[in-house]
Amino acid sequence: MQIRPEQLRNDLIKKQYPVYMVCGDEPLQHREAVDMLRKAAHHYGYEERDVYTADAHFDWNLLLVAANELSLFCSKKVIEIHMPAGRPSDKGAALI
Repeated sequence: MQIRPEQLRNDLIKKQYPVYMVCGDEPLQHREAVDMLRKAAHHYGYEERDVYTADAHFDWNLLLVAANELSLFCSKKVIEIHMPAGRPSDKGAALI
């Protein structure tokens, strides 16, 4: 489902999806969308955030480990993946 930047705030109030992908050519809109997602996640109880940069040598199995890790301090966490190439590898796409 595609959500336009101007629709994101209202959509986050109505429904939360398990995965969001933020992409586009406008850096300011990208940053604002990511900030809105982080704020909404915090509001809904996601207190921990793991950040990964998926470059050409990224081990996608790290995401499986991160998703299955139990935290001592919180029950929900955000897994954030930055993709400098703009898209995941075939293995990454299958995993996501």
